[in-house]
Amino acid sequence: MPIKWPDLDWKHPIVVLLVGSSVTLIGWFGREYILPERGSEARIEAQNARQPTRIERDILSRTEVIKNAVQDAKLKGDVDAGSMSNPGIAPNPAKLPPRLPDPIVRAATTSRKQAVGLLDATSPKFRGQTVFCDTVRFTLVLDQEGPGSKPVLVHRIALKSESVPEIPVNVCHVDPLSSRPAGIAEKDLYLLSLRPSRTTARYLKSGRQGEAWTVSPDNLLIGEQGATQLTLEPNKPAMTFDVVITSHVPGGLKLWLEVDYDAGGERIAATSPLLLASEYIQ
Repeated sequence: MPIKWPDLDWKHPIVVLLVGSSVTLIGWFGREYILPERGSEARIEAQNARQPTRIERDILSRTEVIKNAVQDAKLKGDVDAGSMSNPGIAPNPAKLPPRLPDPIVRAATTSRKQAVGLLDATSPKFRGQTVFCDTVRFTLVLDQEGPGSKPVLVHRIALKSESVPEIPVNVCHVDPLSSRPAGIAEKDLYLLSLRPSRTTARYLKSGRQGEAWTVSPDNLLIGEQGATQLTLEPNKPAMTFDVVITSHVPGGLKLWLEVDYDAGGERIAATSPLLLASEYIQ
């Protein structure tokens, strides 16, 4: 049986109010309960539209830091005024103090002498260079060169050698009556002895008893008294040590000293080589 709706006056104010309220209620119910997720997304999108993202905030923060650094550098005069528009600002070279080169250690041997007598009037030569026979004596000079203003630490002095087979075994004729310098009593003296099996070294601090000890030929600064370092200061006199080297190795040798030091990093200085020959037969 069909339902018969009563006749209503749709223009009556009460009817219009009821219909409008019903439409509003249906719309609110749909937003809050039927499509809650869509409503939340809409609110989030609205919130994001009002605030910058995290990446945007990070970019803005970095830009502000760069601007502040540029402004401080400009006030201090560390940058050119024309470079202020460039974020990657380079320091003005005219404002930086000049960098001095690292100091250099000079290692040299002076006063090279034949330490034992020879039967010949003069020392033999090999390719124009003097060949010392049996024993040679010289002074090791360590000095700081260059404009460096810091002290330099020397932590290694090593004897280096190479065989020179071109030098004949019989090139030297040592006077058998000549005394060997084995009992020298001096100060700051290194005595080194080269043999086919090994090399030995001693340091004589002075001629007093107890002030001489064995050191390593691989590092003359390490011995029975422990390890030591030498300090070379700028504008100071050079350090000097007397060195006596005796060879018991038949034939010719090329000898030199290597000096390891620290000046802005590990570095090595070396003396010019000398030739030492021996006719020694064990």
